[in-house]
Amino acid sequence: MGSMEEFRRLIRVREAGDFAPRIDSIFPLAEVPAAFGHLEDPARLGKILIRIA
Repeated sequence: MGSMEEFRRLIRVREAGDFAPRIDSIFPLAEVPAAFGHLEDPARLGKILIRIA
């Protein structure tokens, strides 16, 4: 957790288009258990997304 000022700076950077989170993988909603299992993979690098629709 950072300060409120750090959060505001992060928002400004994101709005300027200078920041994009790294996405490791995308799982469909039906595969949520597999997504949670993938969280523990030491080779994982980035966020894991769940596609709902």
